[in-house]
Amino acid sequence: MLKRLISLMFCLSLSLAAPIAVHAATPLAEASDSHSTMRVYAERNGLKPSSSQWLAVEIEPVSWHSYWQNPGDSGAAPILDWQLPAGVTAGKPLFSVPEIIPVGPLANYGYHGASVMLVKLETGAQIEDKPLILEAEWLICEVECVPQFATLTLDRTQGSGDKVTENTELFVKTRAKLPEPSYWSSSLEVDDEASILTVFMTQGDVEGIESTHYFSGQDGVVAYAAPQSWKWADDGLKLSMPREEGTATPSNASGILVLNLAGDRRVGFEIEPN
Repeated sequence: MLKRLISLMFCLSLSLAAPIAVHAATPLAEASDSHSTMRVYAERNGLKPSSSQWLAVEIEPVSWHSYWQNPGDSGAAPILDWQLPAGVTAGKPLFSVPEIIPVGPLANYGYHGASVMLVKLETGAQIEDKPLILEAEWLICEVECVPQFATLTLDRTQGSGDKVTENTELFVKTRAKLPEPSYWSSSLEVDDEASILTVFMTQGDVEGIESTHYFSGQDGVVAYAAPQSWKWADDGLKLSMPREEGTATPSNASGILVLNLAGDRRVGFEIEPN
């Protein structure tokens, strides 16, 4: 069953490294700063009481790169500060699988080109008739880094919420770039020099693995710029990941396991090691 599910994912032509082209979509709001533009898109045509609505928040740099939720050696994750009407709450943003971005001797986690986060809005039985306001701050970097700021007002707070918008393709492509839930349990052993991640899977679960990388969601698990190694062991797939000397032991080791497969295929799984 597992192999069939993974084969299905590949048949969908998933390409996590490719940027998301979003300009055929229609934003609710957009704002530009010196080196980038932020846009917000809605999946449905309004907010419906006692329901949910998905928003897509795009960061499009003029050039350079932006960051994942853990930026790596340097940089900063985007900050989304929502000011919402009564009866509306926003979940944490969902990030696409990141890239490794070398910067001299360092390594950052982020995105070249446009990147999109998904945010789920939940509504109560009554929704206050006020706009949604997003105060956002993010960082665009090459070697230098430039902070970017925007205030976006989303006026479409009411509506049937029963119809999808013309932005369907954007949401389909963005969801395809999110990490998959892990099909396997895992464990992490941390000592002064390295972290050993064991994923309890078999070689038959995913065929054609050529390389792997673990994107840790928290500092202290890996030395970001250090090469990671992997091998098959009796109990599963093992990754050996050097740690920075003197780094505090992490309280949480969750992250994304990326498997690079034959044929330039790449798939990411959310991992929460014990």
